[in-house]
Amino acid sequence: MALRPIIRRLVRFIRIVFFFSSVCCLTLSVAFAVYTFIFIGTATRARGEVVKIEAHPDSEDNSGIYAPVLRFIASDGKAYTITSNISTSPPEFSVGQSVQVLYRQSDPEGARIATFGHLWLLPIVLAFIGIIHGLIGGACRRLERRFDRRNPQASAQAI
Repeated sequence: MALRPIIRRLVRFIRIVFFFSSVCCLTLSVAFAVYTFIFIGTATRARGEVVKIEAHPDSEDNSGIYAPVLRFIASDGKAYTITSNISTSPPEFSVGQSVQVLYRQSDPEGARIATFGHLWLLPIVLAFIGIIHGLIGGACRRLERRFDRRNPQASAQAI
């Protein structure tokens, strides 16, 4: 069958793409996790207050997602206002709520809310994507081996 070598090549291409994607995502996940560990270890803590909830429209279902805007006073005595880079629906915080903030003294505008989700969401999501892509790549590899067992001469020519 002339179709079988084409399918095998397509499966091989998909395997390579997903394994490469898996390695990239897992590498980025580890890098962001290390960055977060370092950030937590070197950051200064402050008590902040949610001063506003910013609504961002969600075009998929005409609802909204909400990002907290906080104000805190850094160790230099200046007040800083930041908007979280994580939005949720429903809102995670309410106006007036007190929250713990982590910031670098050299960059108070880069402060982050000191909750598990706000600190670790990106490394966890990247790790999850990397694992799923690795599993898809592994499934493609098993499919390739099935092709090789069924038609060893054609697979030798395809390589």
